[in-house]
Amino acid sequence: MGILPPPQYDLGEHPNAIVVHHSLEEVNDRCIGAGHRRNRRYIGCAVLVASNANDTDNLPVCIVFLPYPDKIGYYEELRRHEMGHCWGWGRDHSRKPQGSKPTKTFAPLQAPTLESKTGA
Repeated sequence: MGILPPPQYDLGEHPNAIVVHHSLEEVNDRCIGAGHRRNRRYIGCAVLVASNANDTDNLPVCIVFLPYPDKIGYYEELRRHEMGHCWGWGRDHSRKPQGSKPTKTFAPLQAPTLESKTGA
């Protein structure tokens, strides 16, 4: 199995994709937190969420978790792979679509807070 999606899902950038970059460990944690299996390691994932009621394209929002581009030698291929999932390529990596419904309702991302470190 190659990393690139089948041609019917290799459609380029998804218009409602939100790409979020993290360290490899954080990408894995985010993917598991979004409902992917816990018994494996992830270097990227795409999570479909409900579309905005005001959207005219009727496509779901797709949050893509990827490592920072300089941390992986095949970033562009991995990005295309995850965009294929945004376009409907199923998690099982077959040629069958996963359907147009979101796979999981995803809680909004919370910005990390920085705690003030003051010496006493």
